Amino acid sequence: MARRFRSADAFYGDSWAWQSGRFRGWFNYNHCLHVGATPEALYLRVQAPFQLFQPPLLIPWREIEVTTGKVFFGSYDTALLRLGSQEQVGFRVYGALVSRLRQAAASSWPQDPTQPLILN
Repeated sequence: MARRFRSADAFYGDSWAWQSGRFRGWFNYNHCLHVGATPEALYLRVQAPFQLFQPPLLIPWREIEVTTGKVFFGSYDTALLRLGSQEQVGFRVYGALVSRLRQAAASSWPQDPTQPLILN
């Protein structure tokens, strides 16, 4: 992921510090992620002092697939983002972060394959 999506530039968009997420199903990043989004891309950065050897990533939405759902007896939203069209690295987020990302991505939010396509 770092080879293709490394970001050296400052991120200018909606972002949220001290967020949590799970990579590849078992690598938890509890309250140590800085997550951001624009209609163009998803931004991920591990907060200091935990970012050693983990550069910030800027992943275009066209390189991301999303499946949404509910967990904890339907009380929390969840989204599984498969990052990178080649890599398909699973990244799961929960709760309010799901709706924040969807809102910041706007029309670029990937269509959930489990949901019917709604045409306006």
